[in-house]
Amino acid sequence: MDMTDNFTVQQLAKHLQVHENTIYEWLDQGTIFPHAFKIKRGWRIPCLDVERAKKREFVPIEKKKPLPVRPKPAGGFVTRW
Repeated sequence: MDMTDNFTVQQLAKHLQVHENTIYEWLDQGTIFPHAFKIKRGWRIPCLDVERAKKREFVPIEKKKPLPVRPKPAGGFVTRW
């Protein structure tokens, strides 16, 4: 692709070998592909943003915090309703 071309989400996912949902998460974050734009039928991501992302010149996505784990009752079963 020429540097003036744009990727679709599907093309970019295949190019970077990641799932399409990962691309959508990056687009939601807005820092990895800052010049991406949405059109009627989906997103377009400029090649310059992709090259920058490949070189890791971006802020990584914050990992989601895991849900808290509830401790098990002491007796193993719930004794009171």
